[in-house]
Amino acid sequence: MALEAEERREQREEKRRKLEATVSQDQTEQDARLKAEQIRLNHEISLVKPKVRQAEPGNGKGVDGQIQSNLSGAGNLALQTKRFGKIIRHVLPKMPLESAELLNFLRP
Repeated sequence: MALEAEERREQREEKRRKLEATVSQDQTEQDARLKAEQIRLNHEISLVKPKVRQAEPGNGKGVDGQIQSNLSGAGNLALQTKRFGKIIRHVLPKMPLESAELLNFLRP
């Protein structure tokens, strides 16, 4: 009976070792794949960086022939709208939240 228990314990220990070896091998393979992917991405980034530098404002054409808009606001509708909103916010008074307050708001 003691021999059977010892054999079972040894079998469990052997299964555990095999599982640990499999897990460590899988982890090693995954690390190698991640490292290869990181190297590939770094290479792609190094290829794209010169194109990005050429696409900076004032250089005319951007990446893939797109024309860059002027970030100072001239020709950039989003920035013009934002600036207009800020100006209007300071010019117009705030409307009250309650409709009953409108009477006091409208009276001089």
